[in-house]
Amino acid sequence: MRKIFSFFYLLPIPLVIFIISFLSFALLIPWLGFYMDDWFTLLNLKAFGSGSFVGYLAGDRPLMGWVYQVFVPLFRDSALAWHLFSFLSFTLAACSFWLLLKKVLPLHSRIVTTAALLFAVFPGFLYHWVSILYGQIFFLLAIYIWSFILMIEAVRAHRHKRLLILGALVCLLLGVIPQEYFFGFEFVRPFLLASVLKTEGTSTAKVVRPFWLAWMPYFILDIGFVIFRLAATGFYAFQPVFFNEFIQAPWQNGLLLFSRVLDGLQTSLLNIWVDLLKVFNRDLFSTTSLAMLGLMLAAGVLVLLRLRPFYKKQDSSTPRSTSLLWLGFLALIASMLPFLSAGLELSNGRFLIALAPAASVIVAILVDLLWNKDWQKWVFLSILIGLAVGGNFITARSLMLNFKAQQDFFWQLVWRVPELQPGTALVTGDLPFSTTITGNSLSAPLNLIYDSVDASGQLAYALMVETDSARLSLDNPEGSALNWQFRSFSFEGDSAKLLVIKKSGDGCLRIIRPDETAAEIVNSDPTGFWQAAAQLSNPQLINSGTTNPLLDAKLFGSENQDQWCYYFEKADLARQNGQWDQTIQLYEQAEAAGFAPVIASEWHPLLEAYLHTGQIDQAVGLTQKITGRDTLVTAGFCRIWQNAKVDPVLQPTADEMLSWLACSVK
Repeated sequence: MRKIFSFFYLLPIPLVIFIISFLSFALLIPWLGFYMDDWFTLLNLKAFGSGSFVGYLAGDRPLMGWVYQVFVPLFRDSALAWHLFSFLSFTLAACSFWLLLKKVLPLHSRIVTTAALLFAVFPGFLYHWVSILYGQIFFLLAIYIWSFILMIEAVRAHRHKRLLILGALVCLLLGVIPQEYFFGFEFVRPFLLASVLKTEGTSTAKVVRPFWLAWMPYFILDIGFVIFRLAATGFYAFQPVFFNEFIQAPWQNGLLLFSRVLDGLQTSLLNIWVDLLKVFNRDLFSTTSLAMLGLMLAAGVLVLLRLRPFYKKQDSSTPRSTSLLWLGFLALIASMLPFLSAGLELSNGRFLIALAPAASVIVAILVDLLWNKDWQKWVFLSILIGLAVGGNFITARSLMLNFKAQQDFFWQLVWRVPELQPGTALVTGDLPFSTTITGNSLSAPLNLIYDSVDASGQLAYALMVETDSARLSLDNPEGSALNWQFRSFSFEGDSAKLLVIKKSGDGCLRIIRPDETAAEIVNSDPTGFWQAAAQLSNPQLINSGTTNPLLDAKLFGSENQDQWCYYFEKADLARQNGQWDQTIQLYEQAEAAGFAPVIASEWHPLLEAYLHTGQIDQAVGLTQKITGRDTLVTAGFCRIWQNAKVDPVLQPTADEMLSWLACSVK
């Protein structure tokens, strides 16, 4: 047993950081894909090449385009490569953060270690898997942290001081100028510098002049960045609007600022950690839960054993933890400033990565101060880190399922829509995966599939999820514009070219028709979205191509025809084209393969095919077999039988079935 303890005692902290980060973020990497803005990065790469990213990001973060032009040619459209890069970049940032804390707090070894471990599993940031965007941001964060490390080394060095200062300034430029996520930490730099200098001198008076000389290069660079940033606000998506608002209403906006700071403190220091308990709100005997519990146990035991030596001996400077706490709060509030100045809500998980370093330090200090006995601190931190690992794994699994659902969605789309008229907007109020992680990015894979971007960045297609713009077009149907833009891409359409789709749950993707009622589409339609959308949906925008678009397996996975939805989409397309015999044949092929519709509406094409081919007995049998008196089930069958009445041969049977279904016939 002593040998086991000795083994863990000797594990280097960077290796421990790597292991728990791996357990948190890397286990499911082979099954993860692309999300959010990364889709448009891939579209830009395909349409305009790897040298086009400066222009692509010119209206957002122009200097970040140069970073893209370094990394995108390396990893291109390989999800595996991008996710590995993102994981390694984040781990590098975490290890760099640990090294920085060691240099700033050499006498606080356990706070340094626990803060670094908490940062390595920080549960408040849920976008590690947006690998193209945040993989590069993590890399820049690591570089930025090294600006502080080199600054401290320059203060303490007796040789190569100028070279170290130059390196620190270069790291500051590279880490902050392309994107301003972490610029708030520049407010902390003078305090860190003063703290380091104070340890080198004997009195405050003696460090004043060295402090100003040491800080001035960074101060000048920071002022230059602020001037550049303000001068370039016309080219940035997020502008520092708060300053103008504060001048107009100082008291009101001052209180608003204070409230948002409190929200940021509560979110980063309390909510995200308490929310980890939600991982137990599931079947704990499922395969996923057992895997989660195993990872939590492994991470907790590893941290427990490795932290043990830090808590067997008293930290010589523990009484100073209170002063460190105030510095931690200063750093945390400073890290919020770039987002608060732009009027952004810190509850958005995307921005919490900037709060993670300071928040991790504060939590480590609070645990050190609030528990009396060292074993309580030690055990609590091990449990907390274990919970964070489990929570991150559950998030990763949800992203894995999300990507799989995206792939399935787009395969079903191309089966049903082999060709689509340019200028068409697909609109939906329902998707089988989280739109939180897809954002407004779904137009990108749509245009990747149908290979349709012109030289100006004009998109031929858009996919919108009941957005305000979509809502506007539905409310004003007479040729109202439906325009949309993302960075250098834009879409221009109108309400005359809308195709409404629905894909939810286990059901197949459906093209909604104008003659369909809300009752057969959804259980309820409180906003009237589906009813309005159905009236504008135009299936004639679909062209029946001889072959489906060829989807890139690296992005969308391999085609899987061995499923019910493959047959349904093909059958529904055949129904639209009036190919009734083929519609029936596809249902028969599906039945022979052991597949059947999941929801009642997926029987509609077969019922229509039976009626159009004069197979009345089969139509009656299908209706009686499938339907009950539930409105959602019977509404579509009622519509089909009502339409059948136009045929004199079918009218008697149609009247009989309408009565049997208890249809409300107008």
